Amino acid sequence: MKRLGMLTAGGDAPGLNAVIRAVVKAATNAGFECVGIEDSFDGLIESNRSRILTPREVTGILRLGGTILGTVLDSVARAVRARDALGARFSIVVVAEGACAKGGTRSVRTPAQDGSVERLGGIGLQVADAIERLTGKETRAVVLGHLQRGGAPTSFDRVLATRFGAKAVDLVRAGTFGHMVADRPPDIVSMPIAEVVGRTKTIPPDHGLLTTARAIGLSFGE
Repeated sequence: MKRLGMLTAGGDAPGLNAVIRAVVKAATNAGFECVGIEDSFDGLIESNRSRILTPREVTGILRLGGTILGTVLDSVARAVRARDALGARFSIVVVAEGACAKGGTRSVRTPAQDGSVERLGGIGLQVADAIERLTGKETRAVVLGHLQRGGAPTSFDRVLATRFGAKAVDLVRAGTFGHMVADRPPDIVSMPIAEVVGRTKTIPPDHGLLTTARAIGLSFGE
């Protein structure tokens, strides 16, 4: 019997359990034995950190968050002051870890080392300090972290995750390795990992969601 190993790396995210469920069910139906590798890549190194997964083990996890196997300040200040003028008593500013000012560099907590990529962090505190200095308003920075990643998956998450898992097993059956699955509506497609890693996927400034957000008054620090 062929054996398929599976682990979840990085942080928790809604939908990971749905992917695990789909992989186990699809792989079992295709005649594979599934091995769940625990605690990310630690399970590949340490002994007794893996277990056989059957459809029985993944029953009931579709709706669960997490994973059973154990991520331009002046204009922002103007937007905050404009909300104050409208009577708003608070403003929420969202900052991505990889964000930086034009021509600037990303905030790095730990530089890249052999076998590991750089660890980003700290940009939220920098932005909060700048907004407080520019507006005179008390500002707090909150790192969403696990609070953001660990919620229960929505119906969209569950369907998408199930499609990802089934497609991944299809690739294994076809002997297509070194690829990842990706959502390219209306299809789930495979992409060579070499074409994906080390690149940042950006959102076009004229994307429909950004256009809608601007239309209702959201500021993107432009």
